[in-house]
Amino acid sequence: MIENKDFHGWVVDLWVEDPNSEQQYALYLMNKLAGLTIKQENQLIELKHHGAEDCGRYDFLKQVEKLEKITTGRDKIKGIAILLTNDHLYWSAPTRAHTVDSYFRIQGNRILTGELINGWNMLQQERQKTVKTR
Repeated sequence: MIENKDFHGWVVDLWVEDPNSEQQYALYLMNKLAGLTIKQENQLIELKHHGAEDCGRYDFLKQVEKLEKITTGRDKIKGIAILLTNDHLYWSAPTRAHTVDSYFRIQGNRILTGELINGWNMLQQERQKTVKTR
């Protein structure tokens, strides 16, 4: 297992190789938290609220795009993206029909394909304008 492996210019969080099958796994890990304070065994544990779920979804899908580029045409390499969150806004359907990040919604059994167009100005300035998926 290798942490932060550079694979032809793309860095992944974990790279795992199975010596028996020669199968390789490129993993990307991301956590996005909702604020939470709990007391356990007289110890106070506070999780900071990350917020900006629209940006979080976009960033996660950019990592999926990176993994797809790494695995395309390479049968022995599999990509795995893991988003760990306690923030229901990542898995719940939106309450409004047309949100600025509607292309980047990842809840439920939604299957994303093709070019996802970035629909809001802030991300157009700070990030690339599209995410391409297979």
